[in-house]
Amino acid sequence: MNASDDLDDRSTPWTGSPSGAQSAGRVLHVLRLLATTGGATEYGCGLGDLVRASGLAKPTVHRLLAALVASGFAERDPRTSRYRLGEEAQLVGALAARRTSVQRIARPLLADLAARTRETVLLTVRRGRECLCLHREDGLGQIRTYVLTVGDTHPLGVNAGGIALLALEDDDAVAASLDRDAEWIVTDYPLLDRARILAMVADTRRRGWSFNDGRVCPGAWGVAVALPHGSAAITVAGVEQRMRAERRTEIAGLLHVVAKTLERRLSGRSVGNTA
Repeated sequence: MNASDDLDDRSTPWTGSPSGAQSAGRVLHVLRLLATTGGATEYGCGLGDLVRASGLAKPTVHRLLAALVASGFAERDPRTSRYRLGEEAQLVGALAARRTSVQRIARPLLADLAARTRETVLLTVRRGRECLCLHREDGLGQIRTYVLTVGDTHPLGVNAGGIALLALEDDDAVAASLDRDAEWIVTDYPLLDRARILAMVADTRRRGWSFNDGRVCPGAWGVAVALPHGSAAITVAGVEQRMRAERRTEIAGLLHVVAKTLERRLSGRSVGNTA
């Protein structure tokens, strides 16, 4: 930032903050203004509109917009030089909306399932070609499973929820997904390979529920069922000693009931893929 920017921006509410927080506050302020002054429409808004609305100097706003464009949170129309929200901003908004609707509706069902099984229960949603852990409920078991925390992402076909979601796709889509994520899987998931994932997908289709026997985190096993329309999956995860064959089948039955109940309660709401 140059001296003229500092002088022009002294009246803004962020100048008393440390420089890092000040810069972050300005970026978020401009992003919020972009969303509320026409940037959410196809026509976008001009640099001058944002300068007037923000109270910041023109060079500062221009620099902040350039950063937003570079990160995908804003787009600049080369014909009109107007700005609008980018794909990343739209994705964050979609995930936030999903969190406030799906998570709110699912929470009591997941909490009840965690109490009944005394295991960890996870809600996984599709995030493009990845799966995102959106919510977690811990049961009362003496040993808790920390294989996934809220916000963790994995490629489809890796954890139990991702396997359940991938199994809903046709063979060509499964192959394309594994091709695209091959390097990621080889690097981060040494206990998995293409043949094993394909076998887990086939088993999931046959049984109607997925099973991961500690391939992401040794000793942490998971059983999952996808919602009928494939927008999300619910997983019950526990240590190996508590997830033997008979109990896995019992848990799968409970998961099917919860998944159908959640799908019914979400009827009429948009919870689909954000790809």
